[in-house]
Amino acid sequence: MSPTVTRNRLEFAFPDVHPDARLHIRVHRTLRVPDDETTYGLPPSIGSFPLMNAESVAHRSRTWAGSDVLLPMWQAEAAWFSFSSPEDYPFLVRISVGGINAVTGDDFSDAVDFQG
Repeated sequence: MSPTVTRNRLEFAFPDVHPDARLHIRVHRTLRVPDDETTYGLPPSIGSFPLMNAESVAHRSRTWAGSDVLLPMWQAEAAWFSFSSPEDYPFLVRISVGGINAVTGDDFSDAVDFQG
């Protein structure tokens, strides 16, 4: 299952699971908030990041798989993700970056921890 990039959003479909099993993910460009142990509300979206299939630039690097999706982002930028399913089909989504769990900062594991 490879995602499709359409209008700057990732689209996943799982017809073998159920016809309604479709997930859309959009990555919103936003403002950075201070890293000061304070809980802040979700900052506003100032547009979606452009997404592209890695296969369109695969000639530049041999480390990308054809199913990878690239999100060009400056180090000073921030992002938040929105998830939607057109038919409200339930999904479990886990995000890792370079083998690190993007939520906890721990090493990414194939095991799902529903206690954390």
